[in-house]
Amino acid sequence: MILRMVKKDFLRNKATILTLFLFIFLSSLFASAGSFMAAGLTGAVKHLFEKSKVPHFVQMNSGEIDKAAVSRFVSESLYVKEVQIVEMISMGSRNILFNGKEENGQNDIMDISLVRQNKDFDFLLTLDNSPVYVEKGKIAVPVYYMQKEKLKKGDKIRIYDGDFSTDLIISDFIRDAQMNPAIIHSKRFVINDEDFHSIRTKIGKSEQLLEFRLDDTSSLGEFRTEYGKAPFRLNGPVIDHSLFILLNSITDGIITAAVILVSIIINIIALLCLSFTVLASIEEDYREIGTMKAIGIRNTEIKKIYAVKYGVISGVGCAAGYLLSVFLKGFLLSDMSLYMGKAPSGAAEYIFAAFTSLLIFFMIMLFCMIILKKFRKISTVEALRTGIKDKRKSLRMNLKNFRSLNPDIFLGMKDILVRFKLYRLLFMIFFICSFLVIVPVNFLNTIKSPSFIVYTGAAESDIRIDIQQSAKIEENFSDIITYIKNDADIKEVSPVATSRVQILSADGDYEDIDIETGDFTIFPAGYIKGKVPVNDGEAALSYLNSKETGKNPGDKIILKIDDTIKEMTVTGVYQDITNGGKTVKAVINSRDGEKQRYVININVKEGTDINKKIASYKKLFPEAKITYPEEYMNQTMGETVKYLENFTLVTILSASGILMLMTSLFLKMLLSKDRFEISILRRIGLSVRNIKIQYVTRMISVIIPGILLGTAAANTAGQKITGIMWSFLGAAEIKFVIDPLQGYILCPAVLTAIVVITTLQATNSVKKYEMEK
Repeated sequence: MILRMVKKDFLRNKATILTLFLFIFLSSLFASAGSFMAAGLTGAVKHLFEKSKVPHFVQMNSGEIDKAAVSRFVSESLYVKEVQIVEMISMGSRNILFNGKEENGQNDIMDISLVRQNKDFDFLLTLDNSPVYVEKGKIAVPVYYMQKEKLKKGDKIRIYDGDFSTDLIISDFIRDAQMNPAIIHSKRFVINDEDFHSIRTKIGKSEQLLEFRLDDTSSLGEFRTEYGKAPFRLNGPVIDHSLFILLNSITDGIITAAVILVSIIINIIALLCLSFTVLASIEEDYREIGTMKAIGIRNTEIKKIYAVKYGVISGVGCAAGYLLSVFLKGFLLSDMSLYMGKAPSGAAEYIFAAFTSLLIFFMIMLFCMIILKKFRKISTVEALRTGIKDKRKSLRMNLKNFRSLNPDIFLGMKDILVRFKLYRLLFMIFFICSFLVIVPVNFLNTIKSPSFIVYTGAAESDIRIDIQQSAKIEENFSDIITYIKNDADIKEVSPVATSRVQILSADGDYEDIDIETGDFTIFPAGYIKGKVPVNDGEAALSYLNSKETGKNPGDKIILKIDDTIKEMTVTGVYQDITNGGKTVKAVINSRDGEKQRYVININVKEGTDINKKIASYKKLFPEAKITYPEEYMNQTMGETVKYLENFTLVTILSASGILMLMTSLFLKMLLSKDRFEISILRRIGLSVRNIKIQYVTRMISVIIPGILLGTAAANTAGQKITGIMWSFLGAAEIKFVIDPLQGYILCPAVLTAIVVITTLQATNSVKKYEMEK
């Protein structure tokens, strides 16, 4: 009997049930997709690292490495399993042409290195995740450039410098576990041994990577301490296994977290939709419920009828969402697969995704049983007598006191006040949808803004010049800074030097760290505590450094600089997502040691053509990388921005669909509740237009505060949630860059228009209402 009743109800309320099914389906789909993406990302990174035998600890060096000292260190080490020195031919992007397109290389911020395939570990892999081997006259190109330059096998690449030039044919595209992501500004190209020996004497400079694999990655901290006491010193940056994991996961990790967050929001909306549906069903069946209670059917039996119906809808919706996520798994992981390859699929990820869908099912059923407790409050006599459940507050508001107001608008606004509890659920829907739209729109504007560069620990300026480590780094820097300071078009200039020092950790050991020295007052980073270091002996820590060391403004840190111990006072904490988020900015007047690189930030005077100035500097200083900060950020975060643009579009379309369906569902419930009142209004002469105006007034009166509070929450709580997600990378307090036209006018106008149009469409049914007896 129960199944027959459920079947008849399905046929009678197709639209309502399909709407509820859709939300449960989407909630399950997003949750399962997020689970697959999280499991896929973890598995892909692990598989890439296993296939490439990624090193656990790497330091770059320019110049010769004392191989005998390295051998002694390794033989005495308690942790090292394997070691190798990788030789690279490093050159600028100006020395390479992709299919003859010179302008592409000229604007590239990447450092390019030519290497041979390694023998023991740190393998560069083909798209099949097997070690690449290159024939003479061929070259294997990073996946990053395959996407950026739209390259294909057989295309030509020219390596040139002055009178030297050689053409190589692309034979493969490679994955590089060390340098895959765009956020890493170094890329390795693989060439044949013969070509390597031929080219290295004619172009670029020689650099090395000193690479270690350990017996156990859990001893990485101890090895880092041991390495700090090694009998040799290199001059390049240090990267370890944990940073490789973070850098390879950053883009896909952000999108995965966003998908999971959206699934949570859609699940909340699905629960609200369930509430609407159950309440609407109770309204429609009010007289029948009274009849069943009158003939002795217990509340538990009546609840069972509804529980079975919504259990079937929830079960089918969750199952369909899970099955579609399985079908879409390949698409969801396609870009991830391009950069890291496909990890072998196991039963665990399917079970994990199924578990999330099952969890949603139980949450929905629990919420459903809570709502169905309302059966206890239904009066049998009232249900049989009126067939309508409609308790309204008594509110004395007379139309004569609001003569200037249109009567239909007055009646619509009065209904909001009289039945305020009824409209709370609709308000929550409008609030959530506006939040769901505005947060990704604001964050997308923020990450595309030039000011986002401050979250990388860099400065917001008109021109950025990078001078990389080389034998002539000091000479190059001196020539460039002297010229710039004498340039009449320059308004402000601030050079910053980066070098490698050691910091005393909480364990009492010294650890290597990058330190920037210079004047930070002209182009400050994004500080969340304290202020910029100004005087000698003052330093600022990156957010993750501060969190790890427990140091805050006013505390002391100990640095070992060129074997000299120096105590520094912490003045501030800034945000930085580069170098694993762990850097230091300091003012040290006596610092004369070896530098890894220089960065010169420049602001030009008003009226100066920045494009011409950059073009001029590129000709004058070919050894430096000269870019706009916007171009610098575009190449650094371009991949993440692309994902966020697609994600924002999907979110806006989803929120718009949710708004339309939920408004329609609520109005169906409301019109069912108001059918007696509407028929009276029609009999006393009110037109369909008058009634439509009343309902549009009600919807607008709810959506306006919903959008206002949703916008306020997006700019506060949404900003905080975004900061929490990015705090793992080193940017804990991101401030949204809001486009007033999009955030305050366009988005609210679109959402309001959707509600108004849906209301006008849904209230067409009032034409069928007649006086009820």
